[in-house]
Amino acid sequence: GADSTSNRSLLVGFRIRYPTVPTWFFVSDLHGRRARFERLFEQIAARRPGAVLIGGDILPGGASLRDDPQAGDFVRDYLAPRMLELRAALGQAAPRVLLILSLIHI
Repeated sequence: GADSTSNRSLLVGFRIRYPTVPTWFFVSDLHGRRARFERLFEQIAARRPGAVLIGGDILPGGASLRDDPQAGDFVRDYLAPRMLELRAALGQAAPRVLLILSLIHI
């Protein structure tokens, strides 16, 4: 069976101690698990970072948009609408969200 730590994702928030520099979040390896994304959205709403960097392994099961049509379903049917909901709820406080995609699998 999977070790219990494999079901956890790590959210790293950091703040540089200068008043004009906002907090940024970096998170990766969410693997399309909605509970992990929901936890991220909760933390964004609560802590209001200036930016969120979402690293690789975003899609379910290690899928790629190029090779797996269902990966597009995850983005279209879940991730994009949830991001838009979050942006609408936070208004001007909504962070910039940057996706770091892996385009090549070796």
